[in-house]
Amino acid sequence: MGNPDFPIDHAGRTPDWIEYLTGVYNESFVKTFNLARGAATVDRDIVMPVFPSTWCLNEQVNDQFGIRYAQHHETSQIPENRLFIILFGLVDVTLLTREGPVDAAVIQRIAQTYQANLNLLYEMGARNFLLLNVAPIDRAPTPEFPLARFDAIEKFNAHLDRIRREMLTKYSSDPTFTLKLFDLHALLISLLDDPTTLPQTAQIKNTTANCWNYNPDVFNGVMEPMQAWDYLDKEKCGVARDEYFWANTLHVTHPVQEAIASAVVSECFGAATMELCK
Repeated sequence: MGNPDFPIDHAGRTPDWIEYLTGVYNESFVKTFNLARGAATVDRDIVMPVFPSTWCLNEQVNDQFGIRYAQHHETSQIPENRLFIILFGLVDVTLLTREGPVDAAVIQRIAQTYQANLNLLYEMGARNFLLLNVAPIDRAPTPEFPLARFDAIEKFNAHLDRIRREMLTKYSSDPTFTLKLFDLHALLISLLDDPTTLPQTAQIKNTTANCWNYNPDVFNGVMEPMQAWDYLDKEKCGVARDEYFWANTLHVTHPVQEAIASAVVSECFGAATMELCK
């Protein structure tokens, strides 16, 4: 699987889309270095992560990739076929909207830090980028202030589209530079509205709730113990785990994770049919 080894323990207690991307939806050997950290924000000076020890995007770029990987290569020696995939903003939006609407200036500051890290990765030798925008977590089960979440997501995703345009312009003279933005938000909206849109999610019956017997929540930094038999007991949850869209109030189940991986490959690197990648 790469680094770390598969399977990774996620808050959603389900294989992640990047694991499906690496292990299933590829046509050749793919080595994945997963530097992501659960519940991470873009910049702790703007939004403190759920767990203070979590490395934010700033630290993942500077301390993890910068120190552990980039410093061991000259810029020209980083392979041109290395793809840098970045999915950030979801935790920022979740934490910021817990008490209601968010000042647009705060979201702009987060976006500026996000873009600065992309430029720093370029300076370290990264040339191929795939960005994913923020999912429609305003439609997750029991969100606090769903309208505030909707507004924050809309603003953050608009910034990502601006960042895409600005970086393509800035590095237009570099023939080795590529940047694509995958519309994760639009994909999940389509699956929430009609799970049969893709075969990976066609069996889903519940798109509005989750069942804690399948996936205990994380409260105050303490993971509730998970009982293996809860995964098998449909009497408590009504339908099987893979027939739920939401694993908890923020994460999606493994059929949706697999659908994301499949769509990323087909839309960004294959014969696009949904126009989700630009």
